[in-house]
Amino acid sequence: MIVRIALAQAPSEIGNVKKNWKTAKNYIDRAAKAKANILVFPELFLQGYLANEYFADEAVVLPEFIQDEMTELSKKHGLFIVMGLARADSDFPHLVYNSALITSDNGQISVYDKIHLGTYGKYVEGCYFAPGKKITALTTPYGKIGVEICSDMAFPEMARVLALKGAVLNVVISAGPDEFKHVWPSLLMVRSLENVFFTAYVNTVGKQNGVNFFGGSRIIDPTGTTVAKAPMNKSFLLVKDINLAEVKKLRRQRLLFRDRFPELYKPILEKIY
Repeated sequence: MIVRIALAQAPSEIGNVKKNWKTAKNYIDRAAKAKANILVFPELFLQGYLANEYFADEAVVLPEFIQDEMTELSKKHGLFIVMGLARADSDFPHLVYNSALITSDNGQISVYDKIHLGTYGKYVEGCYFAPGKKITALTTPYGKIGVEICSDMAFPEMARVLALKGAVLNVVISAGPDEFKHVWPSLLMVRSLENVFFTAYVNTVGKQNGVNFFGGSRIIDPTGTTVAKAPMNKSFLLVKDINLAEVKKLRRQRLLFRDRFPELYKPILEKIY
């Protein structure tokens, strides 16, 4: 199946949900004109990655107007949209999550909450967010799609679980700063290659609180080859057609999943964990 993917490498203004949503709608219109099937926004795009103390007040409680408008725009344009945002739980104890809201043209609505929170140095996600509890491969008209958020990718177990659940495309939304720009190309290549799926990686761009986010969004095929790449340090809408049928063909040829031996790994993993 040929699927046209659009990656919205766009900047966010910290704490300005209305302005960021206006920017998002502009990218949605552009993706629709490009006849894209899937549109992906960066991590925490709606509030800005380094909103920090603003997350408590600016996190959205779903469902609300963003979800409603996203759903209508998905239906109007025939778009599967993935939006990075801070999501607030309305129930006690009022937790906030680093989330991806996903809407589809058939009315399907899903939420993925980031599991592996980046908390080191000046990155303090663990101080503001609760970790997610569920790894989900979404069933879509294009096949099963996995969703990961930034540092989730540092844990190969998660990508492998998504592949075993049937994901043929893994969507990775990110807020990657300059100090990690040398890491991402290799990390994305390896995850695509070892799980034999496409990876669509979208990174935010621009400065937030003195930190520069480099962009460099890209699409990697199941052989680990980068087939499309956005420029560094520039707002950009990357659009690329991919053939998801390549995944099934390569998995039948390479037989990586047949050659796994979970019964041998399990005793070791149980001792470690």
